Amino acid sequence: QQQPQQQLCPRIDEGASGAALLAWLRERCGCAVSEKLEFGVAPDGHWSVRAREAVQARELLARITPAAMLSTAAAAEAATPVLLAHERLMQAVDKVAPRNAWHLQLGLRLLQERVKGPASHFQPYVSLLPAAHQGIPLFFDNTTLTALQDSHVVSTVAASCKAAIALSAELAAWPPALSSLLFGPYTVSADNLGWALATVSSRAFSKGPVKVMVPLLDMLSHARHPNCAVTLARPRPALAAAVQDDDDGHNDEPDNTKASTLPAEATTTTTTP
Repeated sequence: QQQPQQQLCPRIDEGASGAALLAWLRERCGCAVSEKLEFGVAPDGHWSVRAREAVQARELLARITPAAMLSTAAAAEAATPVLLAHERLMQAVDKVAPRNAWHLQLGLRLLQERVKGPASHFQPYVSLLPAAHQGIPLFFDNTTLTALQDSHVVSTVAASCKAAIALSAELAAWPPALSSLLFGPYTVSADNLGWALATVSSRAFSKGPVKVMVPLLDMLSHARHPNCAVTLARPRPALAAAVQDDDDGHNDEPDNTKASTLPAEATTTTTTP
């Protein structure tokens, strides 16, 4: 009997492909990605990245450059008016959500790239992101949220919703000429901000002052007992995701684990097959 085909979760662009993302990483961003990596579909229907064959200890699987990373900084090619509008936007976030401002700041940068569509440098990555988030408390109804019986989660969700509503109201008051510099003809609603918050909180890498979206690495599958760790590398700041599982069953982080600036590159290596 033929097994039913596994369905992908809805994405921003149903025509997007993992092959296009890999080509963008290698050809446009100068990243090195092992041929042993391939895209697959996880049990929950989301894209995942896995090794198609055995890998050796310490084998480099991917090196992701800054050109592929999305941070809270304004787009590199932005003109002066856009830079000023971006600075005002970051200040607005600080005012409405001082405790978790970076989630909203990075989420807004993600929205800026999303509204650009094919014109965005990050389009091959953004197009693969889920169009909706299931299983994230931010989108639970009150009954389900209360059933969690976790006051911290409930308060965090309440704060996030309050910040999204306040920020959308703030942006609605902006003159259209100012808002269009960042979001084109689109209005940023609380629902849009909710999607951005959920995307960032579930995928972004945060290590000290470094807050970035890292394509490919954020699609690595997770396990109850993971043998993959993401670290910051020296002497050039970098993010490193390493598969590791020592004989004693403990995961040891590589020596290069700290950075104080935007990562210069991100690497994925293995420590055991």
